Amino acid sequence: MNELFKAELGRFLKAGLLYGMLHLLLLAFMTRLVDLLQQPLLVYRVAALVFAFTGLLLAAYQMSQHRKPGAWVYLLHRPLHPARIAMALAGAAAVLLFIAVALPLLLDIGGVALFSARIVDTRHWLLPLCAWAIAFGVYLCGACAMLAPRRGMALLLCLPLLSLAAPASGGGALAVQLLAVLLAAGLLLTLFHPDLTSLPRAAAARVAIVLVMQVGLSFALYWVLTLGVEFGLMALGRHPLNGIPPAGGYAEAERADSAALLRAGLGNDARFALLREQAGVAEQAAWGPGAADYPRYGQLTSPMPLEFDDATRHLRWSFSHDRGLFHGVDLATRKDAGWLGRRGIVQGAAAAADRFEQPPLVFDERYLVTPHRLYQFNAIDQSVHLRIALPEDEYFTAAPRKLGTRVLVLGSRRLHVYNGSEFLAGTSQVKDLHTLPLDGAIDNIGRIDAAELLDGYLVSLLHGRQSYHQDVPAWQSVFRLHEDGRVEALARREIGRDYPLLFRHLGWVVTPLWYALQYRLGWIVSGDAEGLPRAVWLAIAALAVACMLVTAWQARRAGLRPRERLLWILANGVTGLPGLLSFLLLYPPAVQRRERGMTVLHTTA
Repeated sequence: MNELFKAELGRFLKAGLLYGMLHLLLLAFMTRLVDLLQQPLLVYRVAALVFAFTGLLLAAYQMSQHRKPGAWVYLLHRPLHPARIAMALAGAAAVLLFIAVALPLLLDIGGVALFSARIVDTRHWLLPLCAWAIAFGVYLCGACAMLAPRRGMALLLCLPLLSLAAPASGGGALAVQLLAVLLAAGLLLTLFHPDLTSLPRAAAARVAIVLVMQVGLSFALYWVLTLGVEFGLMALGRHPLNGIPPAGGYAEAERADSAALLRAGLGNDARFALLREQAGVAEQAAWGPGAADYPRYGQLTSPMPLEFDDATRHLRWSFSHDRGLFHGVDLATRKDAGWLGRRGIVQGAAAAADRFEQPPLVFDERYLVTPHRLYQFNAIDQSVHLRIALPEDEYFTAAPRKLGTRVLVLGSRRLHVYNGSEFLAGTSQVKDLHTLPLDGAIDNIGRIDAAELLDGYLVSLLHGRQSYHQDVPAWQSVFRLHEDGRVEALARREIGRDYPLLFRHLGWVVTPLWYALQYRLGWIVSGDAEGLPRAVWLAIAALAVACMLVTAWQARRAGLRPRERLLWILANGVTGLPGLLSFLLLYPPAVQRRERGMTVLHTTA
């Protein structure tokens, strides 16, 4: 086994070293331009995609060479168990990917820590191992796809994607990735046997293969059908987001300017004639919720860079998870400029009162926002002040918005209005002048429009952001905020759905089990969700019966044993199209005829 490992490693060592050197040079060049450790999530995802493609290329080339009939016989014709041979080949690939992917990252992070004033936290040292786990996990899945007896088993490549669904961060996220690597390694050992035309005999291996294939098919079916309907509506000229949107629908309301939307929300009621007139000429503001995914301590990535620039002193403040403070770097000299906490510049050792309760998001180079606290950075005296504290049952969803003499702050449960001069010029914590409770879930609010009246404010809440692809309602509600603090509900109008009924519930119809699981876990649910209509239930039932009938027919043709046939029929009745397609991919008609012919020949003999 050791000799095979050394031989396989020697075959690719030069290529791996060359790849690693090029990778290191690219990292060093990019590090001179930007701080790679303070990039948004999108940058890390692009890098992960590159590493995954690297592992896939290695698997495709390596296994395509060994899978040739003569080479496969030569590989397995040695006094070693096939599992040990697979471990030798995969072990060599693991070392190569560490040299090509993880080692350059490790060296670059070490260089930043030793030769610059930039922040390197403990969490950053986990990034090379995460990159290696992604590359090696995709390599193992690619090797499984190359050795699989059915072409449809290429869907095993989606196994590493399951780690994205786990609600873990930091070391937990790395543990989930390593778990995916172990599962992929187990699948490879079951597929690494002399007969590459037969499925694994172990029931657990077959169940694991079927489950992974069905998850991949669920995603593929949903997106293929969704895009198909979208392009079909475009071709027919009836797509709500392409061209003129349908009258009275959510797309029309979302595209309208503030004055038109406010007037539409008030309707034609004669009592609101003066308000409609003021809404057309008053100062207006339109915005929507954006911040929902706040970073946590130890989290490997962030939705946005946790840094901001102080233009008056030419400093850049970057947040350190280890310290819970912002670290300053002089942009001119690139030297250390100290630490910044909740009470301003930290003198000497940092106290617990200086540490932020959670890594803050940065807005407008001055607002430092945690879920329940909003701090304001004053560049003149380098001070930080707590300006707004929300209740513990609410979090900030957007940066403060100025409108006339007021500042509006959107929380997850209320719209808060503050005195503009007190908020912008003061340093103490401000109190609410008005509080407008939201009449719907924050994740379904598409936009908020406000207009300054002669004696108060007019506010419109547009609900229905998730009505395109989920079973949630869409409506618009209009409120008036009086100067004395009173909140008056003026009008509410229902907004039409832009897409057909079955398209809005496509996930439930096509992949009922997997969509219900996501719904149960809270990944796709909204607080405004409605129950499934009767027509959707009928479509789910009809498709389930059709899948069971087709499975019964195909299972009989495949010559499966009665117990196995019954299990497939019942399972496909629950899983729907993903289950049926996974069965057809594992038992295609050509394979069914060949296996049935072999059974007859064996019986005759």
